[in-house]
Amino acid sequence: MSNPRRVFNFRTMQMMLQAITDQVGRAADQEERGEKITACGMSNEQIADLCEDYLPNLFNPYMTAGEIKKEAHISESTLRRAISEGELESAEKAGDHAHFFKKWDVREFIKKRLKKRHTN
Repeated sequence: MSNPRRVFNFRTMQMMLQAITDQVGRAADQEERGEKITACGMSNEQIADLCEDYLPNLFNPYMTAGEIKKEAHISESTLRRAISEGELESAEKAGDHAHFFKKWDVREFIKKRLKKRHTN
């Protein structure tokens, strides 16, 4: 049974995504016919951001420590320090070696690390 005070849940998300799917389909039809796109108010940049950053995270919500190290260009010791200092929180731990992190939680960490690397 769902929590009556919770407004958003998987059913709500399903309905919203279905509505988005319908509108995006109409926009694609308008685009194919060379018409002005009025069915969807998203820019190409917003569509790319949604398709590249958000939707894939819904289907694969976890990252391994190795993926974080690769994407953030950091060493094992830097990753361990970030975990111990609370910059990153492990969602699950299997034994001593396998840390799994929620992608939503590490996106800002990776952006911050990449930004710090480019400014130095």
